[in-house]
Parts: sequence; structure tokens; C-alpha cells
Amino acid sequence: MKSKKLHDNRRLICASPSYLKENGVPKHPDDLAHHNCIIMRFGSRTDQDWSFREKGRQRSCRVSGDRIANDGELARRWCLNGHGIALKSEWDIQADLEAGRLVSILEEFAPPPTSLQMVYPAGAVQPRRVRALMDHLSIGFAR
Repeated sequence: MKSKKLHDNRRLICASPSYLKENGVPKHPDDLAHHNCIIMRFGSRTDQDWSFREKGRQRSCRVSGDRIANDGELARRWCLNGHGIALKSEWDIQADLEAGRLVSILEEFAPPPTSLQMVYPAGAVQPRRVRALMDHLSIGFAR
């Protein structure tokens, strides 16, 4: 298998203005212990250990909440509706941030972006459909 980097992606901690007004704005990752966090499930694993960067070192905080989703769009809607704080891809919530429907919080503790990679079969010649998809994604992310 081979891989090609397509783009960098930041994951942001976000909440709706109504949630923050009612529950307060966390100032430090440890404050999330006192907040309702929206948890993502990936197969049998839940994403409850959120990564942060503090004083140049990576660390994680365990979060909890009363909502668990295996659908990122559902988690986004719950967050928009004021049900808790979510960890979302910047791409998923960019329009909501720009419109003020969501607020990014704890940005000074954000970990570095991760890279989005396309993994494809190794070989001297790629099938046209693989090359076409790779080109399409590369152009789309370059915008």
C-alpha cells in the first residue's frame, strides 16, 4: 500500500453559544470534566480521550457526557442544539463557526493538525479510477 497526503485537518473543541451561556466557557481542558461532552463511537471504541497541547507537550483528558453518536452529522446537530461540547473536524463545522452557530473553545490548547491521507494499492501503474479520485481530491483540498 502507498499513501498520498491530501491536506491538513484541525480538530476543534466547539459548543453552541447557548450551551456556553448556560454552562460557562471552559478555560482549561481539565474544566471539561464539569461539562457535558458529546462522544463519538467508532465501532466498539468510544473517543473519550481528547488530545490537547499544553506547555509544548501533548496530553489527553478523558471526557464524558450523556450522548454518544456513531454519526458525525448527528453529533454536530446535538452540538448546534446546545446539548454539549464536541470535538469536530474544522471542515465539518467551518460554516457554523463563520455564522456564529458554534464557537471554537480552548484553541490555545489545540493539538497540531493531522494530515488526511489517501491510501491506495502500490504498483507501477495506478488504475485510472484511483488516479482520477486522487487528482479530484487533491484539487478539491487545494481550494
